[in-house]
Amino acid sequence: FFTNISHDFRTPLTLIHGPLQELIKKSNSHDDAHNHLLLIKKNVNLMLRLINQLMDFRKLETNTISLRLSKESISPFIKEIMFSFQELAKTKDIKFTFISKIENDILLFDKNKIEKILYNLLSNAFKFTHDGGKITVELSHIPAKSMEHTNFLEILIKNSGDGIAKKNLDNIFDRFFQDENQIDQTQSGSGVGLSITKSLVEIHKGYIHVKSKLKKNTKFIVGIPLDDIYSNEEKTQEIIAQKILNTSSFFKNKDVPALDKKQHPHTILIVEDNLELRNFLSQMLAPDYNVITAENGEVGVAKTHEHKPDVIISDIMMPVMTGLELCKTLKSDSKTSHIPIILLTARTTSSVELDSYDTGANDFISKPFNVDVLKSKVSNMMQSMNQIKKHSRKKILLVDAEINNSSADEEFLEKLTTYIRINITNPDLNVNKTGEDLGISRVHLYRKVKSITGKSPVEFIRDFRLAAAVKLLEQKNYNVNEVSYKVGFQDVSYFRKCFKKKYGISSTKYLEKNNDVTIN
Repeated sequence: FFTNISHDFRTPLTLIHGPLQELIKKSNSHDDAHNHLLLIKKNVNLMLRLINQLMDFRKLETNTISLRLSKESISPFIKEIMFSFQELAKTKDIKFTFISKIENDILLFDKNKIEKILYNLLSNAFKFTHDGGKITVELSHIPAKSMEHTNFLEILIKNSGDGIAKKNLDNIFDRFFQDENQIDQTQSGSGVGLSITKSLVEIHKGYIHVKSKLKKNTKFIVGIPLDDIYSNEEKTQEIIAQKILNTSSFFKNKDVPALDKKQHPHTILIVEDNLELRNFLSQMLAPDYNVITAENGEVGVAKTHEHKPDVIISDIMMPVMTGLELCKTLKSDSKTSHIPIILLTARTTSSVELDSYDTGANDFISKPFNVDVLKSKVSNMMQSMNQIKKHSRKKILLVDAEINNSSADEEFLEKLTTYIRINITNPDLNVNKTGEDLGISRVHLYRKVKSITGKSPVEFIRDFRLAAAVKLLEQKNYNVNEVSYKVGFQDVSYFRKCFKKKYGISSTKYLEKNNDVTIN
């Protein structure tokens, strides 16, 4: 019954979530309505997570949950999960830190299950930590004991707060148990989260403990085997770039040399802190594109401004500046907001995907990924950009703008076209004056307009005037000379020449025959 009704709940929630995303995109971020929509979105996502827990609950009862193990570094994976809580930490003024006391954190683990374990524990930690408190995630190595032969990676999640009464510690992982003395009724849940967490840890052949001091802190300790103690059935043969790279000493030792930028018409920026994966991606994409690389988000932002790449591929979890921070920075800058960004991550659930799209990312790929899929996504982005640039200037200028899915691009183009429309009769309207009035330099105006429309600002303004002239000629209220002056051409002969070159028909003939002639 739980399984069936959970599936039934997911459909209407999905139908709420989709239109909600569109409303959020169209809403003004400064309005109260926008904040109300974000609150609705937050609770829709919470309901989806609760439904997933119900489904996990059923799978655990029927013993149908299995491991899907892959071998990789767990620290970046944990940091990515922590990133989802960064805004909440800022809102509650909570000091949220990560500490690692281990040198080698590579182990076999099931990313989906570890994410659920950590998400449940961190959600609880934030729920019961007062504003201005502390939450710490710490990794340490627990060596094998004399009676045991397994080393463990221990994950400690510690939060300040009221703590848990000693009498309740033994029951905290029981299904449906709630600490009525400690839990505010407004914060209470179903009581299955920690029970599911414990079961998932045990499926992973690990352990989980809780320690607490009243009015001080609570510690949840999760142990995951560092050694390979799993059966062959529990291991998956996942081919990822890292495994390919480990066979090549060339990739390990140095960055791939930069290629001649004149070799290809399009440039890709790869932002990845792992040298081997960075070079692997460079080699895979170099036959079709100019490739430049950056080792973290901060360098990536600088190289974006320097090279103006056509597409950016970035890992999410990196030192100095994360991929999400890079995306947010570039998408909020009118000079770079038009550049499509693909984000890569080791996480497997929808929460990080939502984080990615919220920062303005154009696409999202989970690791391990198929290189052919990545190539296909990049190729499709390039084709979409070319189609946009080749699209009818008339439609771009006078109807709805078909540009990258970036609100910053839309706002810029709307601002520019509104400005030209208001000043269209002014024959002195030029690029310098336009840039000055819009508060953007001539160079940046050129790059921005060229990137979005495929035209220089001079061509863009001229095409706008000509498209407006077409509209006026269609009305048949003005002769050619009058139309020429109304759209800002002082020299009528120059107007006639530009019109004929643009549309392949003279303005006079179009005025006479526009009912029988279609201009694209």
